[in-house]
Amino acid sequence: MGNVNKILIATALPIYGAGSGILVNLQSAYHRMHNKQVHIITANNRDDFEKRDDIGYTVVPFTSQVPGAPVLEGAAPFNYLMFTTHTESTENFWNIGLKELEIYNDTFKRTLDKVIAEFNPDVIHAQHNWLLSSMCTRYNIPVVTTVHGTDLIGYEKSLDYLEKIISENGKKYPLITDSFNYFVGMTENAISYYNNIIFNENYDYVISHKIIRFNDHIDVIYNPLNIIFDYRVRDIAEYIKNSFFNNTDIFKELN
Repeated sequence: MGNVNKILIATALPIYGAGSGILVNLQSAYHRMHNKQVHIITANNRDDFEKRDDIGYTVVPFTSQVPGAPVLEGAAPFNYLMFTTHTESTENFWNIGLKELEIYNDTFKRTLDKVIAEFNPDVIHAQHNWLLSSMCTRYNIPVVTTVHGTDLIGYEKSLDYLEKIISENGKKYPLITDSFNYFVGMTENAISYYNNIIFNENYDYVISHKIIRFNDHIDVIYNPLNIIFDYRVRDIAEYIKNSFFNNTDIFKELN
């Protein structure tokens, strides 16, 4: 692992009662065997679960669904969210609204800000390719993500969720309706990308760019931090997206 000594493992689920939790415990035990410092961020509605003395733990607090159960300080007013179910939570991403989703993100962000400032990890190991792993990329620290499978189910379900948002908010916020196809395409692309990586070893990806804008300088195009491997159509899609949000008539330009 080179000069990596301090590892932050971030999971949006408890570290027990599910397969991903078992894996987190095995990963952390392995790192300790190699004398690495380990800190785990884990969502939970309680903090009395089994812990190792040589590993740090920070709970992202949520509220238990059990009547009369103790409430953790600063807890979100609902239980931690699952892709399916957990032994101690039946809440999932598909039965909450936008307000709850905002609270969910803010609860994790506060915890990440605090732990990263105090622990100062060399690398972050995020569990599930989902909201938390995306948040972890904002700290200018290398991020490794483990895909567990249920997160891929989440991408498929998110299509139905997006359609629900459109039906509820489309008239009030026309931009949501106008940009809907883009976000559906992003979801489908993520599913397709993963399937090709796993099942199609011979698929050829090309050097593309994270962002392509109609007024970009040449330095942006050749900036190595803006380069990514993806489908051939990515640059065209990014250009059309940015033209749309800048009210540029892309079809007139193409003609």
